[in-house]
Amino acid sequence: MVFEPINLEFMQVAERSGFELYVRSGQGYSLFAGPEVEFSEEHRRRLIEMGRPLLYAKVADARAITRYKLRQLSLILANPALEPRLKAELAYDASLDCMQRLFDDCNPAAIEQVEATAGLIVRGIMDDRRLLGELIAVQVHDQYTYQHTVNVGFLATALAAEVYRERLHEHDLVRLSEGFFLHDIGMTRVSREVLNKSEPLTRLEQVEIRHHPTRGIEVLEANGHLTQELADIVLCHHERVEGGGYPKNLKGLDVPEYARLCTVVDVFEALTAERPYRRSLSPFDALRVMRSEMRRDFDADFFRAFVLMLGGN
Repeated sequence: MVFEPINLEFMQVAERSGFELYVRSGQGYSLFAGPEVEFSEEHRRRLIEMGRPLLYAKVADARAITRYKLRQLSLILANPALEPRLKAELAYDASLDCMQRLFDDCNPAAIEQVEATAGLIVRGIMDDRRLLGELIAVQVHDQYTYQHTVNVGFLATALAAEVYRERLHEHDLVRLSEGFFLHDIGMTRVSREVLNKSEPLTRLEQVEIRHHPTRGIEVLEANGHLTQELADIVLCHHERVEGGGYPKNLKGLDVPEYARLCTVVDVFEALTAERPYRRSLSPFDALRVMRSEMRRDFDADFFRAFVLMLGGN
């Protein structure tokens, strides 16, 4: 039986989880509470006294776990008594959870959960702008595609909130955030062998990867989730302002505005992420490379705003 951890901070008093909760016990796990048990302050006190900051649930209950986390996240982000850093950490945890489910099984329910997460994060930012800096600070960079996707979602949402803060009435930030979090949904159609490969990709494998924007559109159309914002971001985030991108080799203002924003963040995150076949760059070095070697690829205004945003956090 396989278990996954649940941060104790997700557990809300007087709430039923809907799945069995366990604690670590030696080399195994012991049942702590059944699915219909209401979590209480006494439960929290006991766990803290036992030195148990984590509960565990069966991976078989993955869908119920994600639903529970999202339900609690809406309360957590709306709670003015909680620190922005804790809110950001739990939002990141829930976002990774949703994205991993999506890459494990891309279906309408999984897409809706990612979109719901994006909506919660945007509302959290609108309620407390301090959350922006914390969302940038809590990210972890590794080789997992779904983690890259979440990082881009967080950073691009933060950048859009900064760039459009005086003109939010002209831009649907929730739909934009959905697009940023789902920009790589076409990767769910790429073979696991290619996604998880630890060596540089062959030419044929690179071709398979380059098809992911069009496959992303196919996935969203098939699941009834395609909006104009999603279409622009998913299809065009690998286009380049100077030309030479894919899949359409667009250039200049022919590259949709929101895709140009996403491109800046997507490249930065790729450069700072761990890869088995190359070392990651520090944020400073990544920005230096983008400015000196790739500057013509990016929208100058979005790149400048991104640098200022990172510098301010």
